[in-house]
Amino acid sequence: ASNFLSRVSKSQIGQALTEAGKPAGAETLKLKKAELVKLAEDEIRGTGWLPEPVRISQAANQPELAH
Repeated sequence: ASNFLSRVSKSQIGQALTEAGKPAGAETLKLKKAELVKLAEDEIRGTGWLPEPVRISQAANQPELAH
């Protein structure tokens, strides 16, 4: 996660936290980016959250039905 988080904007880190069920407050987003990345990594760990580029869509997990 830190590799991904260190390459995106602070607002995208905030969005990642929200998606992981750990919404960031305004004060959190005022942290220096390195501190925010570390905090986000700690908060997201264990939630099962994945960056959008590596997520597998629900449709991809569904077997095709034969007609």
